[in-house]
Amino acid sequence: MVVEAKGKEASITPKSRTLPFLPCSCRLPILLILIIAFLFGCDNFSLYDELESALNTEPGPLELNPETAIVGIGKQVNSMASGGELPYTYSLFAGSGFINAESGVFIAPGVSSDIVVVVTDNVGDTDLAAVRAIEPLWIDPQSANIEEGGSIQTFTATYGIAPYTFTLISGPGTITQTPPNTADYLSTTIGTAIVEVEDSVGSIKEATVTISPIDALLINPPSESVVTLGTVPFTASGGLGSPFFVFSVLPPVGSGTVDPTEPTTVYHAPVSPGNATVQVTDGGQTADATIVIVPLEKLSISPQAVKIKVGESFTFAASGGLGPYTYAVIDGDGTIGPDTGFYTAVKKHKDKVQVTDSLGSTDKATVDVKN
Repeated sequence: MVVEAKGKEASITPKSRTLPFLPCSCRLPILLILIIAFLFGCDNFSLYDELESALNTEPGPLELNPETAIVGIGKQVNSMASGGELPYTYSLFAGSGFINAESGVFIAPGVSSDIVVVVTDNVGDTDLAAVRAIEPLWIDPQSANIEEGGSIQTFTATYGIAPYTFTLISGPGTITQTPPNTADYLSTTIGTAIVEVEDSVGSIKEATVTISPIDALLINPPSESVVTLGTVPFTASGGLGSPFFVFSVLPPVGSGTVDPTEPTTVYHAPVSPGNATVQVTDGGQTADATIVIVPLEKLSISPQAVKIKVGESFTFAASGGLGPYTYAVIDGDGTIGPDTGFYTAVKKHKDKVQVTDSLGSTDKATVDVKN
């Protein structure tokens, strides 16, 4: 204000003031405050000066924050506008989801997608923000049970934002990552391990691995007797399991051989009697089976001779030699099961029955068929 002295009197002339540009809803209350101050003779206009300074501050440009955001599907983001001229109106420029037009609260859709949020102020200025809705980071499996001593469990990361980083947070074992989204956990000793995966935006998911003691390695049968050149099948169980089983015949050389198959193998006896040991290992444990190799007896068919009537039947048996055995009628009209030795007389005759073993040895029997 301006104070003018005229003799002994003084008059107060308010200094000319102008209110800056503001919406009417803001200007009117401030104007009333200034009028009241003047009417009640307030000669301290610092309040007016402060108000004028505040009112003369130009609003900044309209801005929408955050400018970019990554959010899980169905989750919420609070959009905050500043600058420009109130009031603000929020809407979706692209994509789907829900946004509150007044508050700017945005709820992402239930599927992965890209969304653009727009804010508009009272004079039509706009600003945009980009939101990406994603499936939350996932690790599979979330829990696993394996055995100690080298068992492997593979973990796979999905969703979130690649690239992924796998880490062994606690417990025994090691973790080896295989890009782009898998990692192998290798067990060592018993216990519990925690495997963590983190994506590029810091989301984290954990999985638990329980490491148990290894079952005892077993070979079956644990002992067996076999003739020279005979065979014995063996199976393995327990331990680290297939495909880690390895079968072998222990020294001395000439104790026989095994087929290179697993978890079942076949032992082949040598031509000479004796003893042999078949061993299976899984890389950590071993199990042994004892084999007694006995001499091969001469092939024999029993009985060597039989008398029956037409239409009657009889079963022959074989021993010695090396099975399996094959039966046949080599002379006569009777019939016989090649695997069973079950013979049936057809007509009067002296039939001859022969048995053959797997080595080609033979023996014969006579059947005297009567009417």
